[in-house]
Amino acid sequence: MEHIIYSFHIFSNGKPASGVKVDIIGLNGEVIESQETDSNGHAVLSNVKDSSKEKTPVAYILTTSDDFSFIALWKSGSPS
Repeated sequence: MEHIIYSFHIFSNGKPASGVKVDIIGLNGEVIESQETDSNGHAVLSNVKDSSKEKTPVAYILTTSDDFSFIALWKSGSPS
């Protein structure tokens, strides 16, 4: 299976964001995969692009001990 390396950094200082929980959320609202960033701010996740329809990735949710963010993967009214 193909893997994708994601890299996360803190905007205010440019340092790697370690210990960030990265969840890929499917069209059915369930977590497809979850990983945590390493000391370099990297998270290695499976390429889930070719998943079944209900597991089509629609968002990433990023969580730390005191903050969270999300990245929606929708465009033109349907998941990308």
